Amino acid sequence: MKKLLLAAAAACTLLAACNKESSYHSMGVVYPSNYQPAVVFADQLSDSVFFYTTDNFQLSAYESSWITIPDSMRQGRVPNYFRTVFYVSVPLTFEPNTTGRPRTGHVTLRSYDGDDWDQSATATYYQTAWHNIVSPAPAYSSNDGVVTGALFRATVGAEQESDTLEFTAYGKWTLTEGSFAHVEQGLREGGEGSHRIPVTFDANTGEEERTTVVRLSSNGVTTEIEFVQKAPEKE
Repeated sequence: MKKLLLAAAAACTLLAACNKESSYHSMGVVYPSNYQPAVVFADQLSDSVFFYTTDNFQLSAYESSWITIPDSMRQGRVPNYFRTVFYVSVPLTFEPNTTGRPRTGHVTLRSYDGDDWDQSATATYYQTAWHNIVSPAPAYSSNDGVVTGALFRATVGAEQESDTLEFTAYGKWTLTEGSFAHVEQGLREGGEGSHRIPVTFDANTGEEERTTVVRLSSNGVTTEIEFVQKAPEKE
């Protein structure tokens, strides 16, 4: 732990970061910021918490059973008698969000054994119930200013031949075809990372608009992407 803290340290750079009076204390979370939670996606399994401290610290996931802190990093000792500010990054792991709704988790940072000085800070993580899909762009629903859902829908013409599905996956993924929306056999699965997948359409020869669904799945999470195809124009 001592080596980890020393490697992560950036001394004398924040506030009065290098104060040789033993009464000086400082602690806070850098990422996620105090003003905005970190947004992680439903199939995302990892992120981090980044903080600064002059004192020994404890980390805990407050009422957030889906967030795991490594046992070796739940407590840390700062080998420092001059209150130098140390910067520390701790990796976190997440359970995939298969609940069908977004959820919020918290990691609490607290000092201990520090001259009767008690300080804490909180890092907040908002985990979506959907994948990181860029195209079609999400249409969000909200309640009291909080995003509660996302709809992925693209409207295409009756004779439009193709469109592009663009997303980032955090694990091995698969795509299923829709009734009139097709994906080449070799492009129906892949690995972690960003992807642009062409989707081709059968022409709509009927008289009504129609809808089909393509499903993206990874890490046990499935997101539906709708394609709405317009009816042919009447002559």
